[in-house]
Amino acid sequence: MSGSSAVGPEERPHDLRLLPAAVAAWAGMWLATSGSTSALVVAGIVAVGIGAMGVARSARIATIAAVVLLGSLMAGSLRAHALTTGPVAELAADRAVVSLVARITTEPQTVTSNLGWGDQVRVGAEVLQLDGRGQAWSVRQNVTIEASGDRVQVWTGAQVGSTVAFDGRLGRAEV
Repeated sequence: MSGSSAVGPEERPHDLRLLPAAVAAWAGMWLATSGSTSALVVAGIVAVGIGAMGVARSARIATIAAVVLLGSLMAGSLRAHALTTGPVAELAADRAVVSLVARITTEPQTVTSNLGWGDQVRVGAEVLQLDGRGQAWSVRQNVTIEASGDRVQVWTGAQVGSTVAFDGRLGRAEV
């Protein structure tokens, strides 16, 4: 079959139809978590414009990318809002010392410093109870607990699913 025009699997061109949607998802989340309201509004207007042109011209790829961009902008904005509002975020902005009750959600990770600062441990947890500044809240907020110094040994033994009570200083979330 020397005259065959069949294309083998290694000769097929890459299918790039989802590339615009992937770029839109990445850009939407990045813009939504950037903290810039004006960039968020401009991106939303651009997404609506691209979507409208895509529908008018029956361009499915452009329409899908616009829908993905709008969805990413909304989802990222909601996540950023959840991390930057509420009692945990407000107390963290002030670096308040609080009492917490939390459920451990991840295995402890030990981080060794190359600069001689000693080891640190990071553990994921869900805050269930928060007491600080004379008030108490029942919340469900995911946090990362970071411990150093003499507390490394205590947190290294934390078991996933266990509930712990402790005092600590809150820090601002990295959105």
